[in-house]
Amino acid sequence: MPDTPADAGAAAVKEAKPAPVRGWRAIVAAMRSPRTAAVSLLAFSSGMPLGLVWIAIPDWLRNSGVDLTTVGLVTLTQAPWTFKVLWAPLMDRWSIPWLGRRRGWAAVMQIALFALTLMLAGVGHVPETPWVVLALSLAIACASATQDIAIDAYSVDVLRSEEQGVAVGGSRSIYRIAMFLAGAFSITFAGWTSWPLVCTCMALLYLPMVFVTIKAPEPEDAPSGSGPTPAGPGAGGGGGDLVPGGDP
Repeated sequence: MPDTPADAGAAAVKEAKPAPVRGWRAIVAAMRSPRTAAVSLLAFSSGMPLGLVWIAIPDWLRNSGVDLTTVGLVTLTQAPWTFKVLWAPLMDRWSIPWLGRRRGWAAVMQIALFALTLMLAGVGHVPETPWVVLALSLAIACASATQDIAIDAYSVDVLRSEEQGVAVGGSRSIYRIAMFLAGAFSITFAGWTSWPLVCTCMALLYLPMVFVTIKAPEPEDAPSGSGPTPAGPGAGGGGGDLVPGGDP
């Protein structure tokens, strides 16, 4: 039993705190606002490259007969997600001249991911040149890390304080779905069909994400113009708590 009124108040707040919403309920809740819906749906575009580079490509190379030493080098292609903080301030200072400071970068990187994944489909049969696959994996990781910076910063800019919890639940659920789709499910699907078809399908999934980025609402206090401005809250990838653009 609480000893003081303060303890009683704290206990009441603790008891009144709602349980976190996860899974499909979190996704449905996030779709009720255009801001939380945009942030949550864009998490799909963040999760797919991670599932592809971390899970699918190493398995693909290993099953194609590539030696384990070369397969182990795939882990080096994951470095951009670790070091993306190094070029985040540059993205905050210079922007793409359309779609605003955050969405412009996100759209360009989504188009790059579409093109790079489609190029990966070109070597989707037994990769006789694994170095090409590794180079494309590194390029995909760089584009994905850059996209994560833009989406994280956009999340910080666009979400109201009361929407952040809903956005976290929805984005993390969609993020995990995208990772599963590009990772474990793509390996299974490739066993049924072929890697060129799998990579082509994954590449096409980025096109709806470009549409979402274009239609996503601008922040309510969005700065006018596209020239250099002081660093904003997302410059260092600080929005990572809202959209899990790295380790979920």
